Amino acid sequence: MLNTLLADMPPPPGLTTKFDYCFKVVNLDRYPDHLFFARLGSQNPNLDVFYRLIEPNTCIDPAGYRPIITITAIPKNQIQPKDLKQPTPESEYPAFTTLQNKALQAKLIKGEPQIKPPLMVPILDENGKMEDVIEIQTLTPDRLQLTVTRSTHTLNWIIFPILGVILLGYLLWKRRRQPT
Repeated sequence: MLNTLLADMPPPPGLTTKFDYCFKVVNLDRYPDHLFFARLGSQNPNLDVFYRLIEPNTCIDPAGYRPIITITAIPKNQIQPKDLKQPTPESEYPAFTTLQNKALQAKLIKGEPQIKPPLMVPILDENGKMEDVIEIQTLTPDRLQLTVTRSTHTLNWIIFPILGVILLGYLLWKRRRQPT
């Protein structure tokens, strides 16, 4: 019997795992009576979960090992200042406002779908950055429906096959020109 070694494998040709990722919610102003939090978890169940306050026009970097993000909401009138932990100049991590009250965490309206950052992107991706733009479609007392738009550059997904066809055509042309 062979033992299997599980490890991170290098990405396929044309892709990279070296890129910056963030997400932002663009229409928070339509819901002034709610606070929105990003539940920042991980595929690793041993890592801490944070409920980060989402601020308008802020692109949030989830960091961590294979993060899983759930956008959540709660009416502002249910939150007290003592429920939130503000970052201090001497705090190392987390350096953002978080929801600390476990009872309120259980009452949050969970958004769908969950956001799963990409694990790899095309090498030619602009500036090595990837950004998800999230828009709130509907918010009811028991449901938060989201639309997620990933900023990918379609040209980058097409360029490698085109280069491959050009290279193949060149090699075939070169081969026919060689004397036998």
